[in-house]
Amino acid sequence: MNHIISWHNINWKMINYYVTKIQIEISKSSKDGNLIKVRNFQKLLLTSKYYLIKCIEESIKQTDENKEKLFLKFLYKYNWNLKFKYYKNINLESNLSLDNQIFKTLIKNILEPEWDGIIGFSVKKITYNLCEILNSEKYLYLFETKIIGILKLEFIEFSLSEFPAKDLLLKLLKLKLIDSSNDLKSLLFNICLFKIKSSIILKNATIIYYKTNLLIISKKKKYIFYTKNIIDIHLKKYGLKLVSYKLIDIKDQNFQFIGFQLKKKYIYMLIEPSVNAKKQMIFHLSKIWKFYYGRPCYEVINAINNYIIRWKNYYKFCNINYSNQLDKILFYQALHFAKRTHPKKGTGWIIKKYFKKSLNNKWIFFDTDPKYGIIMLNIFENEKLN
Repeated sequence: MNHIISWHNINWKMINYYVTKIQIEISKSSKDGNLIKVRNFQKLLLTSKYYLIKCIEESIKQTDENKEKLFLKFLYKYNWNLKFKYYKNINLESNLSLDNQIFKTLIKNILEPEWDGIIGFSVKKITYNLCEILNSEKYLYLFETKIIGILKLEFIEFSLSEFPAKDLLLKLLKLKLIDSSNDLKSLLFNICLFKIKSSIILKNATIIYYKTNLLIISKKKKYIFYTKNIIDIHLKKYGLKLVSYKLIDIKDQNFQFIGFQLKKKYIYMLIEPSVNAKKQMIFHLSKIWKFYYGRPCYEVINAINNYIIRWKNYYKFCNINYSNQLDKILFYQALHFAKRTHPKKGTGWIIKKYFKKSLNNKWIFFDTDPKYGIIMLNIFENEKLN
């Protein structure tokens, strides 16, 4: 590892390929029920320098400090720990937030593929199952709630007794550091719910859950509250509870779930991004534009495109056109950025230099990247240029 003297000298393509390949193998082995293979692949990742580099990079990319210095500091600090058995001897301290974030990332990225193979965390799968249930009956009640709390150590010792990094996970739980990591906390909650769902008999009710969100669906209210009470009893054993109850009659009301807004109209289920999801997306876009003030337009276009592609992939199952309003906001954000870049130029000059019209009669922001040529800003509607 001593030959690595700079963040930019690292072959990230090879590291990402190696880590992703083993994570896929973990998921496949878990789906096939081959627990021995799962544990062997998890141990392989835990003792891999490539995996350590990947986890350090993921953990520090959100910080505003000098990333290269932080990266090298953590790399040399924890490289020696690979010689010990799966980070068993590491001493955690609650005040070392970045160090703890590395360990949480390290655990999440090997635990998630295993349980993805068993449970399936795909938004597509969850949305499809939900719509199939809601479309199957004309009259249904839906009970929406959230899970909160801090998992007890007994759950980890019992449910994840064979997990290679169990000792590290227990240390994080003892210091109450899991609650600050939404991804790892949600993953553990989902494992807990899966264990509960597997151990109880559901009477005329269906459970759908994603991260900390839980839905109970049934034709009658009494079955919903019966199921809710049983789940509550089991959750309390592990230090968790249900909060923010909301009973919905889908015939009359729309509802929000995992960022989607759903409404039943006749025999169809209408799906679009929720109002809160749109507001959050606009806020994140504004932050990206502001971060790139004073820099070339092609740099911000690349950053915005990456964000929009991820957002559109998440909401690709929507059957209501939501693009017009968001594209209008995106246009004014791009125009504002271009005006800041050229404060002495008029709007006409800026439009001529940075905007093209699509066949859908929408303005597309573009710039010339010295390396890749002309690049265009993604919009929320599929664009076709003249």
